[in-house]
Amino acid sequence: MYETLNINENGLISVIVPVYNVADYLPKCIESILEQTYPDIQIILVDDGSTDCSPKVCDRYAEKDKRINVLHKENGGLVSARKAGLTVALGKYIGFVDGDDYIDETYYENLMHCLRNSDADFVHSGIAAEKNTGQTEVYTTFGNRVIVEADDRMELIQKYILYHSADDKEFLPTILCSKLFDANLIRECYECVPDNQSFGEDMLAFCRCILKSKKFIVLSNVGYHYLVRQDSISHMWSVDKFWQESNLYYELCSIWKEHDCFEKMNALMENYLVIRMVECMNHIYGKGLGTVRYLVPKNETLKKRRIVIYGAGKVGRDYVSQMVLDQQFNIIAWIDKKFEEKINKLCLAVTSIKELDFDIVLIAVRKEATALQIKNQLLDLNIEERKIVWYAPEENIWKH
Repeated sequence: MYETLNINENGLISVIVPVYNVADYLPKCIESILEQTYPDIQIILVDDGSTDCSPKVCDRYAEKDKRINVLHKENGGLVSARKAGLTVALGKYIGFVDGDDYIDETYYENLMHCLRNSDADFVHSGIAAEKNTGQTEVYTTFGNRVIVEADDRMELIQKYILYHSADDKEFLPTILCSKLFDANLIRECYECVPDNQSFGEDMLAFCRCILKSKKFIVLSNVGYHYLVRQDSISHMWSVDKFWQESNLYYELCSIWKEHDCFEKMNALMENYLVIRMVECMNHIYGKGLGTVRYLVPKNETLKKRRIVIYGAGKVGRDYVSQMVLDQQFNIIAWIDKKFEEKINKLCLAVTSIKELDFDIVLIAVRKEATALQIKNQLLDLNIEERKIVWYAPEENIWKH
């Protein structure tokens, strides 16, 4: 049975759903909100100039349930759609659900219970990312925590938002949909997001909420289902990504300056920008370099020398991704025993080293025992021992 909206309820949640050409997914999304075990919900469907039948789907559901409001507007992007929804939201609390996602039936009941028993400004939870291959990846956090102290906030931002590798499953998903906010807080923070921000808009709003709130809660619960669509804006890669990452970097720096923490964040932000640029190269050009975890050895003998890097695992990829951007290094080849399985065209067979003119073979592996085995292999190929070097990889301090 469909419910009626009780606008006098002190615990009303307004759920804002931006809608743009998601007609195939929208019914499941709306139904999941209507079926919440927490009944006092206002649902705001913001049709952002859709060109498919999404507007009709919105109107059809609004006719059936008084809790649903529909806004039809010209296309202006995600930020403008959410801001439009905020202008008509009546709830004391605000949640967001994207039009192609869905939520568990107890999702808002669980988040609301947490807020009401803690006097927090917002609560954060994990997400389940569902791929079209049928696979689901769960991204959650490091346990349940109440965050009050400033140092804890900075730790969360530094370790679990600004830096995490694609392989990490423990971090703070920045999407606003995995959270429930005090209405006044999210209005103040989201108003600061530029209307034309089409990349990283959630991260900007989330970081502001972290710094402005008096208290918030991090849960390891997962109740939000995020659909990974390869045709979605967030998964389209082009050279424009470099500009988007640069713009996000400057917007984040503006936030740190507003909150008098720029000096503390500056060095980390420079590292963050380099990492994001490498990630762009990885996606756009398919070089498989990835996010930097292991730092290039700090040894002057490597500079201005002709270097062959042995190893196309994580350590080798990290070394290459840093050294190709630094003119002090001269990489003439990259080799690996399993070169065909690793980097394809960029990586050569080990035996090709006999045809190269080089000064140093830098063994890029994590374990000393593995490095010793590689060294013996190179010696068997008549490579001079003085040319073979290995350094215990130093992990990026930002990772910890």
